Amino acid sequence: MKYFKIYKNEIEGRIDPLFYYFSQDEDFVFQLVPIKEIIEYIKTGFAAGKSNQAKTKEGIIQIRPTNIDEEGILYFQKNIYLPDKLRNIKNNDLIRKGEILFNNTNSQELVGKAAYFNLNGDFFCSNHITRIKVNFKKVSPKYLWIILNYLKRKNLFFRICTNWNNQSGVNVNLLKEVKIPLPPFETQNRIVELMDNVYNLKKQKEIEAHQILDSINDYVIDELGIKLPELKDKMCFAVKSKETKGKRIDPKGYSEIPRGILEAIKKAKYSQKLLSNLIEKIISGEWGEDIEEVKDRENYVLVKVLRNTNFCNQGNLDFSKVAQRMIDKEKYEKVRLKNGDILIEKSGGSPIQPVGRVAIIEDVKTDFAFSNFLQVIRIKKQECLPEYLFCFLKTLYSLNYMEYIQNQTTGIKNLIIEEFLSIPVSLPPMNKQREITREYKTKLEAAEQLKLEAKNILEEAKLNVERIILEEEKI
Repeated sequence: MKYFKIYKNEIEGRIDPLFYYFSQDEDFVFQLVPIKEIIEYIKTGFAAGKSNQAKTKEGIIQIRPTNIDEEGILYFQKNIYLPDKLRNIKNNDLIRKGEILFNNTNSQELVGKAAYFNLNGDFFCSNHITRIKVNFKKVSPKYLWIILNYLKRKNLFFRICTNWNNQSGVNVNLLKEVKIPLPPFETQNRIVELMDNVYNLKKQKEIEAHQILDSINDYVIDELGIKLPELKDKMCFAVKSKETKGKRIDPKGYSEIPRGILEAIKKAKYSQKLLSNLIEKIISGEWGEDIEEVKDRENYVLVKVLRNTNFCNQGNLDFSKVAQRMIDKEKYEKVRLKNGDILIEKSGGSPIQPVGRVAIIEDVKTDFAFSNFLQVIRIKKQECLPEYLFCFLKTLYSLNYMEYIQNQTTGIKNLIIEEFLSIPVSLPPMNKQREITREYKTKLEAAEQLKLEAKNILEEAKLNVERIILEEEKI
């Protein structure tokens, strides 16, 4: 427990200690100034009514907390949210260049994320985003952006959240009172230049990493001799009745893209087998029980359970945050993962992400199970290497094939298992399977190394910024 004191005249509206803790905990060499003294205005965005997902970049784009990454950089995927009634958006609701976008929502991971806005085009922000325009005579907008993200990493904003309008978070009045270290412009500009250079270097390394990752899919397709025609879904097309007998009747599964992909695989230079014929065993997952709720622990075992959130879209699995659950001993023996097991995401997904992602268990040194949103297939290794099948299915996913073999009857997407198991798998000789697997791993490791270098460069820059604002004389 830490203790500190403040004087009566320093109390400004709130009496809870966390509100005053940060400035007491840090030994800044620069004056602390409330944000309200260095800005021209602060405005919270608004909910513009129901929004539609659209795969387009036209119109007025709504920026939400999910458009700000963990480093405070704006990014947009293929879903762009447009308001139904554009007339609701007034000119002064549009975001201006040079504004800071602050995420005011309440979770520890999200609250306090800030982005610097410097984009062309029309944008507005949701009510979970607060816009800040600085007084350019007092502070550099990019410096404020950097410092807000610094405070976020210190969990300041999560600690000072309060309840307002039935939503817990950091409201405008609270944000105005937050104090930041305010060095001279010369120091502000030095910090901004430092971070600009690092972000540019980080971006370049990430571009190189993505280029390598993108090349993996092309490599696998070329090595298998799969020649994909130019495919485009048509609004209207004909299907013979015998093709639908005993199968789904929605048009999506019969459109040109999935049919074209399957035909290209069948015409490739290697023979194929249906995925179902390569499988030795299919196992359903088990989520287990909360640790605190299990009383009779003799019949249970504490297990690390992999979930959809552990799937890494660019690589394989992310083991940094694995849930721990209590699973019945008998059930655990059925869902205990082995090296070579291929995990399939059978339920979940998102508006922009189909289910059907795959991951492979490799060199695992501890015990893992998997949740009921996942399924495991064990492969007949004498016919197909699990590592090769993982590469093949991951490439198929990158072609967006899984988009066409899923359905959604509730809020959750589900993989149509029968169609998934009917995928024709190209089967080159074992030595070729090993060659493809080795090259895949080599490319993946190269990409991961670049991403690690980018991360380390950024972390070192953050430490340098912290040194500047805490101990300027030592820099």
